[in-house]
Amino acid sequence: MKLLARKLLCLAGFLCLFAIISKGFYFLFGDVRIISNATAMAIADWISTPSAPEDIYDVYDYADISLNILLSVMVYSVLVLFIPLRNIREKTAGQLVKNAMMGIVIRLLKVIGVIVLFSGFLYLIDYEWFISADAGYAIPLVVVLNSLLTAGAYWLVVCVIQRVKSNNGA
Repeated sequence: MKLLARKLLCLAGFLCLFAIISKGFYFLFGDVRIISNATAMAIADWISTPSAPEDIYDVYDYADISLNILLSVMVYSVLVLFIPLRNIREKTAGQLVKNAMMGIVIRLLKVIGVIVLFSGFLYLIDYEWFISADAGYAIPLVVVLNSLLTAGAYWLVVCVIQRVKSNNGA
């Protein structure tokens, strides 16, 4: 129970940090686009061949969210590294930088893994087969079902990785 509470606190802290970075970025730079119009159009054409203006605005939103995730993971990794101050005194600067980089890379891989699982389930499962598209509850139900499938698949992947690590003696 203690471990679950700690993980939930870490998740809540990451979500708060994500919101703070998002609002701080907007406060500092305003409504500035971080990618050019040509890049947004090229990505929108790649996603959907006859791209509409809405697709280009979606690309701008995806770029903002990606930047916020990247910044949040970096800041979170550094904060988690420096919270236990007694560990800092025992390590050299090179070890601290190495640990920070490893934390950033591992957390980014986790975020990418969850995004890939979520979008993969959304792409592969034909929800219209058992959920009427006309129903008012269709989109929230699809998001909830997809989130549950993603959480279950992520848990399964973590269990398999832990089993492989324990069998290899790591």
